[in-house]
Amino acid sequence: LIRAGLGYDYSDVGVITNISTDHLGMDGVETLEDMAKIKSLIGETVNPKGYTILNADDRYVAGLVSRMRSRIVFFSTAGDNIMVKRHLGAGGTAVFVKNKTVVAACGNKLSKLLPVKSIPCTFHGIAQHNVENALAAVAACWVLGVSPDIIRDGLLGFSAGLIHNPGRMNIWEAGGIKFVVDYGHNAAGYKYVINAVQKFKHRRLIGVIGVPGDRQDERISEVGKIAGAGFQRIFIKEDTDLRGREPGTTAGLLKQGALASGLQEEQIKIIPSEPEAVRAAVGEAVPGDVVVIFYEKIGPVIDIINEYCHDTRQKEEKISGKSAG
Repeated sequence: LIRAGLGYDYSDVGVITNISTDHLGMDGVETLEDMAKIKSLIGETVNPKGYTILNADDRYVAGLVSRMRSRIVFFSTAGDNIMVKRHLGAGGTAVFVKNKTVVAACGNKLSKLLPVKSIPCTFHGIAQHNVENALAAVAACWVLGVSPDIIRDGLLGFSAGLIHNPGRMNIWEAGGIKFVVDYGHNAAGYKYVINAVQKFKHRRLIGVIGVPGDRQDERISEVGKIAGAGFQRIFIKEDTDLRGREPGTTAGLLKQGALASGLQEEQIKIIPSEPEAVRAAVGEAVPGDVVVIFYEKIGPVIDIINEYCHDTRQKEEKISGKSAG
């Protein structure tokens, strides 16, 4: 928005999902309030007869109401969210989760759509960020008059795989090891993904981590702390584009954060090259481990995982063949 502008003059529906610390310290954006003002442009350019969809669980997003000229629709993962309750009490529209079910409501009229756990991209409801994304999508479709059946079909037919959502919570499994690939590159992204994978059955959580070098030092260290608190083993790599940093600086800040979270020196390894770091993590993993890779370039990462999966399955087939013989 700052560098290139909005890209259009107005819309009938605008969606603002969240306000996070990512990009603070860049282009004159110093605080979350600054970021909120910038993102509010998405809602400010909505047709007055249109709708702005706001996340009622994010106080910075919810606080943008006074800047909007259009009708407001809230979404929330909590049915008892006070802003949602007040909004509905005033006859407004909201989409939220009630009794583990996605509900669309206008005033006191409720429409139950489907159970959260039935939405594939939420992984049975454990991927909270995708629950939020699904609610925002439902809200946008609802106000546009899309039928409940089509909304359900859309949610049920959208998977977290490479075809529908490449680079976001994509999962492979081979040899008893699970691989998760995600483009998380800030504190919020790391929190969401780690919170989700912690609910997977696992022996160890292994992380391959890195962030863009143009973030503030404290933001980079914060990611290291989050990773250190969530993983039992960490491989730190750096982006090919260092974005103005000296080699090793970003990795050092991530390590500093991981150590501050309580991880030990021997649990952390810096391997600047992303492909080499991924190969090291894959090579060290044993059955029961979950390897989470936060990537810069997805192609080589997928190639390494596919190679491992192919080799592992060939070995399993050979062993199976010998046993049968």
